[in-house]
Amino acid sequence: MTTLAIFDDKETRTQRQARDKFAPIPDVWDLFHTNVAKHYHPGQNITFDEQLVPCRGRCSFIQYTPSNPGKYGIKIFSACDSESKYPLRGSPYLGKEHTGPRPAPENKAVGSNNVQKLTQYFKGCGRNITCDKFFFTSLDLAEVLVKDNLTMVGTVRWNKTFLPVNFQEK
Repeated sequence: MTTLAIFDDKETRTQRQARDKFAPIPDVWDLFHTNVAKHYHPGQNITFDEQLVPCRGRCSFIQYTPSNPGKYGIKIFSACDSESKYPLRGSPYLGKEHTGPRPAPENKAVGSNNVQKLTQYFKGCGRNITCDKFFFTSLDLAEVLVKDNLTMVGTVRWNKTFLPVNFQEK
């Protein structure tokens, strides 16, 4: 099968897009990540963050963020090597109504879901995961990562429900 056939098949496009907003390019996206894994070995620390890639094209999952310089774009959750800033894994945010073959687990925050999804490739390696946005960090996520032999450093707001009361005092 050629790369163009993998990229988008006109015959099944409408059917796939009804199920998955990301339907035209998941194979190319996965091929990119496979090649990154083959040719780059990350260091001990991995950082998770989100990025708004500026885009004003026709796309059903464009995000509007008024505080960003490029207000419209595609939001991508990324796992990067902390030292070299090399992108290791990424996952586009397709919107909360997403019902395709890549649904997020229920009753969890979007950030925690993406960290869990992207850390599955680093299970058992003893790396440290750094989450610099407060919505990526939770006690549930830390417990999951510890079971996978990963550690986590992250920002926690003082009013989070999982913090003991004596930690919440000012």
